[in-house]
Amino acid sequence: MDDDSTNTSWENLANAVVLSAVRDFRTEYKKLLRNPNSKAAAGEVASLVRFFTSDYYKSLTSVDGGFLVRKLKDEVEEKINAEKRRSS
Repeated sequence: MDDDSTNTSWENLANAVVLSAVRDFRTEYKKLLRNPNSKAAAGEVASLVRFFTSDYYKSLTSVDGGFLVRKLKDEVEEKINAEKRRSS
């Protein structure tokens, strides 16, 4: 493998790790909003926030983790609110 191919492979892996965490955050944050007393969901959300603010995350991407968490929370909250509006 040449250097370009190796770099692309590592970038693909880094992107996959971040995207997996994004999907997990959406799922767990939605669970937490629907059941605020869920210790399991609260623990998962806290763990994912730690990931998004970690040095490891920073080594994977240049996207600001705090910004990403805020945007994901806004997105999930808006979807939950839209679901509530439709069902009422």
